Amino acid sequence: MSNRHLVEKLFESIPRLKAEVKVKEKILDKQIQRYTNHQNYMSLGIVLGLIAIFLAFTEGIISGGLIDFLVLVLVLFIIYAFLKTLKDKDYNRRLLKEVKKQKEEIKALENKKNRISSGKAQAKVREMARDYDSAIEIWESLGEISEAARVRKLKTEQGSVKVAQSVVQGDQVTNTEIKDSVLNRSNVGGGSSKMQELLKLTEMKEKGLIDDDEFKQMKKEILGK
Repeated sequence: MSNRHLVEKLFESIPRLKAEVKVKEKILDKQIQRYTNHQNYMSLGIVLGLIAIFLAFTEGIISGGLIDFLVLVLVLFIIYAFLKTLKDKDYNRRLLKEVKKQKEEIKALENKKNRISSGKAQAKVREMARDYDSAIEIWESLGEISEAARVRKLKTEQGSVKVAQSVVQGDQVTNTEIKDSVLNRSNVGGGSSKMQELLKLTEMKEKGLIDDDEFKQMKKEILGK
């Protein structure tokens, strides 16, 4: 799998991670409420236990056996609420750690995505400015090797056009001289030669050596019209 596909697949995981974080945050909210309830139960048990102990020392209100039973029940209730509070606290701590880690991962991915988007924009601007070396460097820093290869090819093609425009067999030749040479050769060799010159003329137009008006004029001269 290419680097581009790996990056795209990585970025596609951002919505999934955000959805997971939302679910875990909802669970965490419920767990916090549950933790608070267990704390309240424990506090209520302690209060009721203190009341029962107070009644135990009050003569003639409640029998001693019933007081002992109530105290035992309240003690068990307090122990249960305390253990549930510890369990909820540990679970909440682990869940909160997971949520925090995923949020940091999402933030890192979004920052990376922004950097890549910004880098691509800069590379395209450099291409438009024909600063191919800078564009190649940016594409390679982004891991876009295929794009870097494309710009290298474009740079090579542009270099070939410049050479064709400026040098023929080691001598400096102007566009006018090239056109004159084509026209002079077009008068020799008959139809076959004219066909060859028309093909060359078309190639010159495609390479940008001549514009549309020049192309039409030279075509007429080759055809003798």
